[in-house]
Amino acid sequence: MASYYTGRDINTIESVEWQTAFDQNYPAVNRLLPVYRVRFSGDDGLMAYIYTETNALATLTNNNRQQLQTIFQALHTWNWLDRFDNARVLLMGLFILSLIAMCVAGVGLVIVLKSRRIPQTSRRWHRALAYILWLPLLGWSVSGFYHLLQAAYVEPVSGLRLSEEMRLDNRGWATMSGHLSEYQNQSINALALVEGASGPLISDAIKSGAEEATLFYRLSLSQPNGHAQHTRSERFSGKASERAAVYINAESGELRQWGDEAQARYLALRYTGRSNEDIADISKVTHFGPDYDFRNKRLPVWRVDFSGETTGRGAGLRVFVDPITGVLVDQNRQIDRAESWSFSMLHKWNYLNPITGKFYRDVLIVGTIIICLVMTLLGVLMLLKNGRRKKV
Repeated sequence: MASYYTGRDINTIESVEWQTAFDQNYPAVNRLLPVYRVRFSGDDGLMAYIYTETNALATLTNNNRQQLQTIFQALHTWNWLDRFDNARVLLMGLFILSLIAMCVAGVGLVIVLKSRRIPQTSRRWHRALAYILWLPLLGWSVSGFYHLLQAAYVEPVSGLRLSEEMRLDNRGWATMSGHLSEYQNQSINALALVEGASGPLISDAIKSGAEEATLFYRLSLSQPNGHAQHTRSERFSGKASERAAVYINAESGELRQWGDEAQARYLALRYTGRSNEDIADISKVTHFGPDYDFRNKRLPVWRVDFSGETTGRGAGLRVFVDPITGVLVDQNRQIDRAESWSFSMLHKWNYLNPITGKFYRDVLIVGTIIICLVMTLLGVLMLLKNGRRKKV
C-alpha cells in the first residue's frame, strides 16, 4: 500500500512500524488508529501511514512537512504551553480578544467620526487597508476564539470506535464457509464477518447487551465490471461500486432479510445505548461534506440522527457507522456542528471552494495575511514616528 500510494519502489522501504498512539508527526487530526508507519530511504525522509483495515493512506509526511508542522504547532497552537493549558487558553484568548476589540472599535470610529483629509501617506494607506481587512480579520478572530474555548473546555465525542471483539468458539466455525458456495461464481467486492440482531426486528435488548448477537456474512456484490472501472477517487466522489449487500447467517446458512440500513440501526443502538424510537432519521452518506469530514477517509457510511435531548451538550446526537466493519466512524452533537461550521466558514473560508476551488481559496487567504502584515508594519512605523515626534 505504501509503495502504491507513494510511487516509491518497495525495495526502498527502510522500516515498517506498528503505531497505536498519536504523536507530533502523526497528530490526532488524522483520526485513524492503529496504523503502520512505513519509512522510505532518501534525503527527504518520506513516511507513509497506512490504515490496513480499509487500505487507506492516513497521511504522508517528510522532513519539510515535519519542520512546517513544528513551526505551526509552536506559533499557531502554542503546544509548548500544553502542560499549562489554562494559561495557554488565557494568553491566547487575550490576544484574540484584543483583535476583536480592535476590529469593532475601528468600525465604530469610521461610523461615528466624520470623514476628513489625512495628510500622511502611511496613515492613508493604513486606513485603506483597514477597510479591506476588518471583516476577514474579525471572522478569523471570532471563529478562532470559539474554537479555542470549545477545544479546551468541551469534552469531544468525535473519533473512531472499533466494535467489540467476536467470540468464535463453539460457533460451528468449520462449517460456516460452506454456506457461501452458491456465490462462488459471482463477482464480489468484499466479504466481511459481522454481528447483527438475532431476530427480524431491532429491540431495546440490544442496547443493554441482553440480546446475544448473531454472526452474519456480509457479501458485497459488485457492479458489472466494477473492479476494472472503480477507483478510490471515484468512490470518494460518490460513485458506487456495490450492486447489493447480502447477509447470510454464518451458522445456519440462511439468507437474512436484512440490509445495511437495518445493520446501521443495530450498530447505532449498540454504540449509543439509545432506544430504537429515538432514531429520528437515517441515511446513506456517499460524499464528504460539512457534516462528515474527509479526514475519516471512509465511504460510504450511514448517518443516524437521534432525537430526545434538545438542550445541553448531548443535544442533537448524530453518529456515522460502517456496516461493513461494524465500526463507529464518527459522532457529533449540535454544539460540535456549530463550532465546526464556524471554523469551516469563518476561519478556513470553505464557502469559497465551489467558486474558486481550494487552490485559489488558499491564494486569497495568503494574500489577505500578507496585507495584514503590511498594515501591521505601517502601524508600527507610525507608532515609532509619533514616539520620536513627542520626544522632540
